[in-house]
Amino acid sequence: MCSYFISLLFCFPSGVNMSIAIPFWPHYHGDYGKIPDDLQDTPRVSLSYRGITSLPANIFSHLHSCQHMNLASNKIKTIETGGFTGLDNLLTLDMSRNRLETLKANMFLGLNSCTFLDLDGNPITQVEQHVFNGLTKLRHLKMCDTKLTTLIKGMFSQLTSLLDLTICRSPISAVETGTFDGLSRVRYLALWKIQMKHIHSGMFRGLVSAHKLFMPHTRYRTIEANAFKYLPRPLMPQIHIAQPCATMCWLKREVMAGNIMVGRNICGGDPGAWDALALKCSCEFCVLIPTL
Repeated sequence: MCSYFISLLFCFPSGVNMSIAIPFWPHYHGDYGKIPDDLQDTPRVSLSYRGITSLPANIFSHLHSCQHMNLASNKIKTIETGGFTGLDNLLTLDMSRNRLETLKANMFLGLNSCTFLDLDGNPITQVEQHVFNGLTKLRHLKMCDTKLTTLIKGMFSQLTSLLDLTICRSPISAVETGTFDGLSRVRYLALWKIQMKHIHSGMFRGLVSAHKLFMPHTRYRTIEANAFKYLPRPLMPQIHIAQPCATMCWLKREVMAGNIMVGRNICGGDPGAWDALALKCSCEFCVLIPTL
């Protein structure tokens, strides 16, 4: 059973009480392109599809009760220092489908309790150091459909509580050594449909707790020896690394054909623990798993 409600599609099994399951998002009316002057201090605030172009300092300073804020599908290009001041109890922030190009240092200060941040669909080309300062409780971060070409060293180092990170459908061609430094609690990394061709030996440094890497839809051409050596032991994660396949594992086929260069011991440790050709194939993805 599906219902269309306030720009969101909710699907429920039969018998679910929709009056309980559907969250209430109060909407505000007023001048298009402006943040209303009569914002109420409620647990949920939705300001999507309003044509908002910027967030001035202290604009939300009175919303101490707000826990969920929806700013999706606006035209926000600038966020002034202090733009999120007052949102001490905010848990989720949806900033998807806006026009942010540069994520500036300290942009998200004030979001001390935020656990979920969605930045999908912004034309981000640059991420400054310390952009995520203050987000010490963030657990889930999404950054898909951006214009980023490089993930830089220390980019996420302030996100010490992060559990999952999703970056996809972007022209990323390089991931610097140290990009994931500080992400010692991340268990799931999705890095798919990007333009990387090379997996280097320092790429996953810092991911000492990762249990799943999801990286399909990317045509890698080289995988260095020790590429996955920083992943946790003895419980190696599953690594979804290749294109969807039908009758034959794409990665294994490409390796055997000599089209992809792969270091023999790509995970480090005991030689042969992860042989490049010891791949198991499913009808959906090629999955690297330990051959122990």
